[in-house]
Amino acid sequence: MIVLTNFAKGREASKSGDFKTALAQWKPLAEQGDAKAQFSLGLMYDNGHGVLQNHETAAKWITLAAEQAYVNAQCNLGVMYHNGEGVPQDDKIAAQWFTLAAEQGHAQAQTNLAFLYEDGHGVQQNEKTAAEWFILAAEQGNANAQSNLGRMYLAGEAVSQSYQTAFECFSKAAEQGHIEAQYNLGHAYIEGYGVLKNTHTAALWYTKAAAKGHAKAQYDLAQLYRGKDGAPLDEQATLKWCTKAAEQGYTPAQNYLGLMYKRGEGVPQNGEAAVYWYTKAAEKGDVMSQYHLGNMYGLGDGIPKNGKVALYWYTKAAEQGHAKAQFNLGNMHSLGEVIPQNSELAAYWFIKSAEQGHMVAQFNMGVAYANGEGAPKNISAALNWYSKATEQGHAKAEYQLGLMHKRGDGVPQSDEAAVIWFTKSAAQDNASAQFNLGLMFDEGKGVIKNSKTAAHWYILATQQGYAEAQLNLALMYEVGRGVPKNAPTALKLFALAAEQGVALAQYNMAVAFETGEGAPKDLTLAFEWYRQAAEQGHAQAQYNLGLFYKRGDGAPKNELMAIKWLTLAAEQGNASAQLNIGLMYEDGKGVEENGKIAVHWYTLAAKQGHAQAQTNLGFMYEDGSGIAKDRERAYMWYNLSAINGNKRGTKNKDQVAKLMTTSAISKAEKMSKRCLDTDYAEV
Repeated sequence: MIVLTNFAKGREASKSGDFKTALAQWKPLAEQGDAKAQFSLGLMYDNGHGVLQNHETAAKWITLAAEQAYVNAQCNLGVMYHNGEGVPQDDKIAAQWFTLAAEQGHAQAQTNLAFLYEDGHGVQQNEKTAAEWFILAAEQGNANAQSNLGRMYLAGEAVSQSYQTAFECFSKAAEQGHIEAQYNLGHAYIEGYGVLKNTHTAALWYTKAAAKGHAKAQYDLAQLYRGKDGAPLDEQATLKWCTKAAEQGYTPAQNYLGLMYKRGEGVPQNGEAAVYWYTKAAEKGDVMSQYHLGNMYGLGDGIPKNGKVALYWYTKAAEQGHAKAQFNLGNMHSLGEVIPQNSELAAYWFIKSAEQGHMVAQFNMGVAYANGEGAPKNISAALNWYSKATEQGHAKAEYQLGLMHKRGDGVPQSDEAAVIWFTKSAAQDNASAQFNLGLMFDEGKGVIKNSKTAAHWYILATQQGYAEAQLNLALMYEVGRGVPKNAPTALKLFALAAEQGVALAQYNMAVAFETGEGAPKDLTLAFEWYRQAAEQGHAQAQYNLGLFYKRGDGAPKNELMAIKWLTLAAEQGNASAQLNIGLMYEDGKGVEENGKIAVHWYTLAAKQGHAQAQTNLGFMYEDGSGIAKDRERAYMWYNLSAINGNKRGTKNKDQVAKLMTTSAISKAEKMSKRCLDTDYAEV
């Protein structure tokens, strides 16, 4: 009775905070071997109540009590060995003490022992044994055991899955204030685990856990207030709870808070605040935050643009397998943004992204293999990646497959297959596909020729500013093919294409202004359009520009410039230009007179069947100008000129014949026939 009285006095003193009295009552008892006093004294040293905190001394007294089978001491000693507090950390010894207490029915020891078996710490892992100990502790009302047992029933871990039993376990623990159980109970009401779904009740339990600082509950509560699962929308509540979770370092909350500030959802839009929260999450490895940071720095979205920082975060996210980050990183290497252009590295990241199903990356890999840029040229591989992109409906990939079938590039040539792919792509407003589909109907390749349908597709491509479609449609309006004839509309379309640099359209604009057909006659404008087309190498425009300079039409007369442009056209085989250069050299206009050079150009034009050049060349042979005199060849060229309708050629032939023998004329006639039979290959 004296011992009990002294112990009780110590307990009362301890409760009131009078640790000095408690120590005076308990220490003698402990030294006499009283287990309760030893345990209580150990707790005083463990907590530093009335004595200097000393975990080793605490462990000494608690061990003495535990060795006397004092169950609370056994449980506490297990905790000390588990934590390495006052004793060396040793889960095996911890398990031994927990077992001794658990076998005496100590609920907390049973719970602690269950955790060791579940994790395999100090004992061989055995989830079934863990569940058995959780059950014993839960039956005694241990909230921690109830909560964890609920978790096991929910997942079907070592017990038969039962949402109903899980719900009951969570409920019992939650009603005791267990934070994790309160969160899980809220989640059960959201998902309908063992209970009818009820967003309102879920919010109540989330709120209880959130108010105690449960970060995931705070975050999920924030998501509910976004209007998720039918909950009422409350942007301020979303901000409040998301911020609380984020401030605790909960990564999803930090990421979402960054998104809120980026979009201005529930808060004023603030790029710097978005970057702040994204960075918090990104630095902990959150891949979405890393990707978002890459975007913000890369685009200058709400913050100053910084390509190097964008590269850093895209790389972080890409290395974790984020497909969009890999694609963006590939783009940076492909374009040479911030870093030197590197097709191989671009392809490396594109293929990683493509393998995850990123549609544009798949298309880019098709381009890489098709062109041999960053990857070995491989038409089969290109076809494979284009095909994968088309499975997701990528319009440009469909267009490329159409081109491959049209050309027979890596696949059997098939205009019919080309039409199928062009049609798919054109339906997605791909202007190139619309133009090519127009060509197929215009030319009757893979489909029945249909000018009206061709015009339809040209019109769609034209509306998107496709220059070649504008040109072709202009040509159709010019003659009324597939569309009503309409010269003003044709001119407008020629102008659109010409302004985009299409040489043939520029030439047609020049012709319209030169002739006054479809446009007011204006030689200055005609000259300008001829010049633009000529500078792109359009032979007929070069010829006409040469004539303009020669005559002084639309610009001051300039024979040197005339020679320049006529020569460029002549070198491309323009017979009229060749004739005119011959004339200039023959007459010495703009150049030094040179019969030999004149003969050279006349000959080139003559061999193309140009009647005037043939007449002039005949005269050079008859007169012996720039070439040895030869009446037979003079007759031959005059004769050919006459056959081609040149009256002067007929007259000159008759005149030179008067100076020739019958046999010479016969020979010249045979030479003429041979020229015609061989298409001027033999002259």
